Amino acid sequence: MLCYAHSSIILICSFFQSLTLAMKTVCEILTTDLEGGPARIPFSLFKELYTYLAEIDGEIAKEHVDTVIEHLSYDV
Repeated sequence: MLCYAHSSIILICSFFQSLTLAMKTVCEILTTDLEGGPARIPFSLFKELYTYLAEIDGEIAKEHVDTVIEHLSYDV
């Protein structure tokens, strides 16, 4: 379930032109990694946010979202 902080981040990301840029920004905001390094977040959180943002975008097919999540899960 999304918390208030995540909802605020999602609102900010709604101004971005692409889901990719929005997700990059979300990861940079939420990471606990040092600045300049990877912007890692837990995969479960990434999956939840990516799925939600794709859903509210309205132009990304659920099948595509599922394929992306499945592909990324191999690297987790």
